[in-house]
Amino acid sequence: MVKQRPRTHRRPAVWPPRLSWENRNLNAVQACLRSPGIHWGSISSSAIRIPIRAIRQPFSGLVRLSACQQLRTLDVSQTRVTQAGIATLRKNLPKLNIVAEPEKLASIGDTAALRASDKPDAPVVQRFAESQIRRWRRNANQLSRLPNTTPEGWSKSPIDPADLLTVFPRLRLREGYLLRAYVFKQDGNSNGFVWALPHDSAFPEPDECPRLESHFLKPPKPFDALDDTMEAIVGDDTVASYFQASLLRRELKEFGTGWHGIRWGMNMIFDDDPWKPRADLPEDSLARFPTSDPADWKWLEAKPDSWVPEGRMDVKQTTITFYSYTPLAADAPGDEIEKERIYRHTETYRRGKYRPLIIEKKIAEGPDAIAF
Repeated sequence: MVKQRPRTHRRPAVWPPRLSWENRNLNAVQACLRSPGIHWGSISSSAIRIPIRAIRQPFSGLVRLSACQQLRTLDVSQTRVTQAGIATLRKNLPKLNIVAEPEKLASIGDTAALRASDKPDAPVVQRFAESQIRRWRRNANQLSRLPNTTPEGWSKSPIDPADLLTVFPRLRLREGYLLRAYVFKQDGNSNGFVWALPHDSAFPEPDECPRLESHFLKPPKPFDALDDTMEAIVGDDTVASYFQASLLRRELKEFGTGWHGIRWGMNMIFDDDPWKPRADLPEDSLARFPTSDPADWKWLEAKPDSWVPEGRMDVKQTTITFYSYTPLAADAPGDEIEKERIYRHTETYRRGKYRPLIIEKKIAEGPDAIAF
């Protein structure tokens, strides 16, 4: 009779262990469970134990991980976890920091966030692609379009403005709040106004609300509504979350707009010379790039060396900077008409806060304009 040697537990040569898993799911179990009080082989009662033997496929593994609200860091680099899997984890675990290849993160709007230098206190810098920004904006616009059955005049919005948060996975509603919207429609024109309310607040009819006298449409504003909807938005405190907040704020202001109500929808954000031809611009896009001769433009300051949208985070704040072009005519002082122009947008966020300090400066103006 052959005696079997007793099994002994050996500490891996690398600690914490980086397991590749024979079923090719996650290669860093310890990194997955790297949250306070959790150690490999000693899972705290506040977390959910994930038996490796019980996880036979990547999908089932991600389902179990999605239930672990204590997870703060998850390393899925060099694994078969897909872009869709990362998006699912982001949706279910918004506080989770996911480490993965840049091409996987780029599919959900992330590029590599890098320190500006080797110094530990150097700011973290992240840049964003024009194509991804366009997808975010297009998806948000589709979710905010009013159905043809929307009645004329003032009414409660038939669509939920909180649906826009599904486009921006780094953001979510603050606990205890919800979003409500009123819309105004007349002869094909429309405007929407989104308010953040405590979850137990009433959502009165438009004619039962006080009116916002500072706007020419005098929109209804419920008694309990926050003055700034972004006060009800929270995120995961990444550079990407603040950039997404910058876009969300604008898309909420354009919620339900149509025809003459459109303003921000005419602005195009770019990451390269605005006169450079774009092959991937949708034909149905309202926003356009300049077609006038660059020699006919007047620059109000030096032309930027880089057009790439960027976020820069230090220990206290995050600054978002990008450029946009609009051909839409606008009123200017002295009965003048503003023509096509390029703006530099700079927004500064205190860490953990998603209501920014906003600076928008016109840096160039061209000879053409459109109006509708």
